[in-house]
Amino acid sequence: MKRILLLAALPQEYAHMLGMTGLWRRLAKKPFKVFSKDNGEWTWFLVETGMGQERFGEALQWSSHSLQPDCILKFGFVGSLSADLSVGSVVLGDSFFAYDDSGKTVSGGIQAHIGRELSGFCSGHGVRVARFVTTNRPLPKGPLLAKFADRTTVLDMESAAAARHAASKGIPFLCLGAVSDAAEHEIGFDLDTITDSRGAVDIRKVLAAVVRDPKLIGTFYRNWKRSSLAGRNMGDVLRDFLALHAPVHGDSRAAERLWRTGEEDGGA
Repeated sequence: MKRILLLAALPQEYAHMLGMTGLWRRLAKKPFKVFSKDNGEWTWFLVETGMGQERFGEALQWSSHSLQPDCILKFGFVGSLSADLSVGSVVLGDSFFAYDDSGKTVSGGIQAHIGRELSGFCSGHGVRVARFVTTNRPLPKGPLLAKFADRTTVLDMESAAAARHAASKGIPFLCLGAVSDAAEHEIGFDLDTITDSRGAVDIRKVLAAVVRDPKLIGTFYRNWKRSSLAGRNMGDVLRDFLALHAPVHGDSRAAERLWRTGEEDGGA
């Protein structure tokens, strides 16, 4: 039975999908939350990784070793660098680059080749194709808007590592993102101040941050509303996506053809 590994950082990113796709079994709580669901010849494994590159890297290594996936689907919230991507828009990554704090794009990105069947699914569900740029932490968008203005681009903190891992292992890879902050939106707070060592949101830290700065109440509420819309739209797309026999439920040749990854020369 072939195994699909689904990776999401936060419960808010996958909760709607779980509710829309029937019963899932909880297999583990530690070191990471793991859910599974069988569907004919396929078994889906959903791993909650937590936020941040270090925690995500640990989850990726653990789940790849423990679950031995035949393909990987990473999904979650992203920030938009393109004015035509509104909050709630869902995008499919076709290229993945790391961007360091010095303002330089790390060379040698990963290119994901999207086939006809997958393109048709995206067209029918309003899913745009985008470049994913991964940063170590949320960065101000102002300096990035012009740098990545040549094509539709989104920001996240994990996808480049997932794409590179999949390419190095020869594992088919896909990445979906739901826009939780549009090009004009900034996060407005430091994620480290509200997350625990597992990369999960800690409500006690959220309350402490609000006590220190009451203006954050409005910031948190606006981010929650935008994330809720992104989570619902992502769940709707994933419900239909996971119901397909292809690409997710195709045979290995179809999966390789649709999800083949390889090195891309140069920068973004």
